[in-house]
Amino acid sequence: MAIIDSQRNSAVEPTRKGANEAGIISLAGFIARGAEATLSEERWEGVAAVLKDRVVKGYRLPELDGELRLSRTRLERNVLIAARRLGVRVPRVLDAGRTTLLLEKIEGRRVKEALGEMDDKKITVLGNRIGEQVQRLHQGGMAHGDLTASNMILGEKLWLIDFGLAKPSASDEEKAADVFLFSESLKAIQAERLWRSFLKAYGHNNSSFTVIMQKYRKIASRRRYRG
Repeated sequence: MAIIDSQRNSAVEPTRKGANEAGIISLAGFIARGAEATLSEERWEGVAAVLKDRVVKGYRLPELDGELRLSRTRLERNVLIAARRLGVRVPRVLDAGRTTLLLEKIEGRRVKEALGEMDDKKITVLGNRIGEQVQRLHQGGMAHGDLTASNMILGEKLWLIDFGLAKPSASDEEKAADVFLFSESLKAIQAERLWRSFLKAYGHNNSSFTVIMQKYRKIASRRRYRG
């Protein structure tokens, strides 16, 4: 398998011939630049893909920065692979380098954007699907780390994306933090129905549900006190 690495320009930078050593064809499709990484559209062996490249942090010592980018890239890769094995719908890892991940491109709209065009029945179904996926992730011992309506894509199926802050061996507190972040993201878009259906599905046959919700309420209480 070809290795994609931001430190090997021939494997990432577009070429005039179109294809490069790693089998990637650049679409010059810049998607976004976040605090931790840039995203760009690519093609890999005929498959639409997204290249996630963790950005250099100039305020950190170069050695430390390199180690952190490497460890976080490996962690995200491992969590995505483990989550897929559990049946959680996450992007497939097509290739990986020291600080880069090449992921399959997921077609659809972010849940945050799609909600405004959905009727009550569809919202209820969507909440159930989200609850099922998050429960599966949590029961597998992992937490997302940034579980918001913006990090879910709705196409023909529901997908969870952006595992850059994921916890591979999560505590109940970290799982409760996932639930809290999700609830907060829904408040901004007034999606009470989605929240109720999410909780119903997330709690179904979930032996940790009571404990996690107790911790969720403590987190919410602390945030209110600070606010």
